[in-house]
Amino acid sequence: MTIVTEDYRVALRYVTALLDFAQESKVLDKTAKDLAELHSMLNWSEDLRNFTRSPLISRDDKIAAMQALAKKAKFQTTTSNFLSLLAKNNRLFALETILTIAEKEIAEARGEVTAYVETAHVLSDKQTKELKESLKKGLGKDVSLSITEDANLLGGMVVRVGSLMVDDSVRTKVNRLQRALRAGTTQLDNTTEEVA
Repeated sequence: MTIVTEDYRVALRYVTALLDFAQESKVLDKTAKDLAELHSMLNWSEDLRNFTRSPLISRDDKIAAMQALAKKAKFQTTTSNFLSLLAKNNRLFALETILTIAEKEIAEARGEVTAYVETAHVLSDKQTKELKESLKKGLGKDVSLSITEDANLLGGMVVRVGSLMVDDSVRTKVNRLQRALRAGTTQLDNTTEEVA
């Protein structure tokens, strides 16, 4: 169950306005691509996350930075204007929430499901494509990916789709091995195999 806060409601209003405009302007696919790329940037860059959340950076500096980022990333005009609007209205702190909601709304409109993936290391384009295809085959639906990096996983990944979760991280396997060692169970051989 999602707890709907005032920040969530505000984020949802911005997302609804953006997606309605993008749909009317026939740039929804391009906007979706821009937002997915931006979400990936935000997930991988702690500096960018800190920048968007900082109350110490002036509104003008945030507007200029968002315009520069949009230009460098070659985002289309709708996305660039949206980022400038968020900066102008002091809403960049909610960017992560806005992008998460936008991805969910776009996926639902397309009949897709969103898979939230945590990985220990950045996935290559080939790995991302293979993961997407594997999930699509397993779920029988088109899948959009929301990928974040978590070095604490040590290796492997954790995938969540709705209420389903697959934890194939090295951290979990190591924890399982440690529990087996502490318990002195006969499952030690099986657990060792899993880690290997």
